[in-house]
Amino acid sequence: MRKLFPFVLGSVPAALLGAMMHTSTPVFRILLAAALVFAVLRLLLSIRNNNYEIRNIPFLSAVVAGTGIGLISGMIGIGGGILLSPLLILMRWASIRESACFAAAFILINSLSGITGLAISGTHLSSQIVNLIIAAFIGGCFGSAMGSRYFPVSLLKYALMLGLLFAGFKLMAV
Repeated sequence: MRKLFPFVLGSVPAALLGAMMHTSTPVFRILLAAALVFAVLRLLLSIRNNNYEIRNIPFLSAVVAGTGIGLISGMIGIGGGILLSPLLILMRWASIRESACFAAAFILINSLSGITGLAISGTHLSSQIVNLIIAAFIGGCFGSAMGSRYFPVSLLKYALMLGLLFAGFKLMAV
C-alpha cells in the first residue's frame, strides 16, 4: 500500500472529476486505444525476461501518473488498472506479479471514486451497483491471490497483454 499511495493520491480526485465530465469524444477513445496497443508492443519488445531490477518509484512521478490515469479512467468509465499495470512494468517500478496486485487495489479505489463522481453529477446508477461492487471486489481478490501466488509469470504477462489488446479494441469499437 505504501507504493500504491502516491498513485491513489493523484487518481482519486482525478477519477471523481473525470466521472463528472460527460465526454463521448471518439477521438479520445481512439487515442487511448492506440496507447493501449502501443503498451502491448512495448511490453513484447522491452521485457524479454522476468528478472529485472525493480526501481524506486519517484513520489511526484507516481502522483502525476495517478492523476492522469484517474482522469482518463473517470472519463471513460474504467478502473484504471489496465493503464497502471503496463506503466509499472515498463518503468520497472514493479514486477509483473506486483503490478497485478497493485492494479487490483487501484481499480477498486479508483472505481469507487469514479462511481462517487457519477453519483454527484446526477448520473442514474443501477440499483445493482452494490452487488456489482461486491462481485468485482471478490473477483479482484481472487485474481490477485491467484496471480501473485500460483500463476506463472509468463501467463500473467500474456494475460496482461491480452487484456490491453481487448480493452484497446473495445475502445475502438465504441
